[in-house]
Amino acid sequence: MATFFTPTPKKSKSQGKNKAFELTIDAHDHAGNGLCLSSNPITIVPDALIGERCLVWFSKQTKKVNFAEISKVVEPSRLRTLPFCEYYEHCGGCSLQHTNAKHGLALKQKALKDYVTKQLKLARTFSNSTAWEMPVLSAIDYNENPVNTRYRRRVRLALDARNKDNIKIGFRARRSDAIVDIPKCAIASSMINDCLPALRQALVRLPSIHKIGHIVITEGETALQVALFISRDLCKKSYAKLSALAQMLTIDIVVKSKGNDDICIHVNNASGEISDKAQKRFSNSAVVIEDMPGVKLGIESAHFLQINKTVNQGLIKKVKTWLAPEKKHTLYDFYCGSGNFALCLAKYVNSVQGFEGVAAMVEVATLNASVMAVDNCHFSLMDLSASPDLEKLSFAENAIAILDPSREGALELCQFLASRGIEKIVYVSCNPNSFARDAQYLLPYYELSKIATLDMFPFTKHIEVMALFTLHK
Repeated sequence: MATFFTPTPKKSKSQGKNKAFELTIDAHDHAGNGLCLSSNPITIVPDALIGERCLVWFSKQTKKVNFAEISKVVEPSRLRTLPFCEYYEHCGGCSLQHTNAKHGLALKQKALKDYVTKQLKLARTFSNSTAWEMPVLSAIDYNENPVNTRYRRRVRLALDARNKDNIKIGFRARRSDAIVDIPKCAIASSMINDCLPALRQALVRLPSIHKIGHIVITEGETALQVALFISRDLCKKSYAKLSALAQMLTIDIVVKSKGNDDICIHVNNASGEISDKAQKRFSNSAVVIEDMPGVKLGIESAHFLQINKTVNQGLIKKVKTWLAPEKKHTLYDFYCGSGNFALCLAKYVNSVQGFEGVAAMVEVATLNASVMAVDNCHFSLMDLSASPDLEKLSFAENAIAILDPSREGALELCQFLASRGIEKIVYVSCNPNSFARDAQYLLPYYELSKIATLDMFPFTKHIEVMALFTLHK
């Protein structure tokens, strides 16, 4: 897998937790945090809304910014709402349930527009220009008192079994490594929530539960998969109990250990036997999704998945519209993963060249193409952060490209691609900071002609962005 430089974090000073100060929130950053711009330096206040007066205590301080926690909201915003999840105050999963999803998206989007305009040194009018298209929305209720909040088709549960009398299965706490025991998740799909009570009850009674590190639950097109990531092999009694659980809940269970083959327990094993043989089609340990008609992808539980199906569908459609692929084009899909874009767009282009830094995902993408009988896609392993590897690349005439990197971004790749004459580049980013950094290298050669936000994670601080760069003529 690609290795990225990680800077050493700067030391910060802790302030007295018991001493409270009153601040007024003037703005928001693109993570939805409140900002007090009148303090020196500015102060970041999570869970605060613009216009609110808050009593806060400073948790950290650096030369450039203060970090504070709310002690009391003295004058609340009219847009403040009660969280719909009973675990919100403690769970670290959501950070924007103190306002509705519509306003949460609006404040993040405004801050993102201002940030991109400033960082890329664009004209001030750019933040209000027609280049900004309507955001890609989730299939949830965006107004107050939402009824439908469930958009996640995958959750990762942490597990703490050190105390057998108080086993915890849930999510990390806010700004802490502690585990909050959570029997249900208000933003997870109904299928996931329906299985959680019985799953938890069975797992806490599992003889080998102390050998399980974490759990990944994924909703597939036809089945729910529970993947148990273990540190040591489970005992035979535990496997027998897992087999019975799979039959009772009609789910697939995969036991994954580092360096060993996955052990798969499928609901179609009538005898309850454990099978580790490959299926005729997809990998035996894969869950199958079908976000676009006729495009079925096998996704491994350890690999990246767009957890919001509706937004992923909108993302794929917008990528197709922006790139306008034709048979004359060769599509270069960087950070191709399991083939999310490549296999959806393959029928519109001459050929697809996919590149990925994780060998196992190259294998999965290749298998997915084979299953779908797509013969114009080729997937290759490449360290996309290494200049020597990138220099080996050559591009066909009429090349178009898509980049969908991890949070670290695609710095080296953007530096390399900038002068290669590719007609159009779509950059999909889950980190506005690395996106703005990388886009600076494209702009001398390209026009930032379209840009849109993706509401992939409503009720959280995360916002994603996609942009179309068109080659200057």
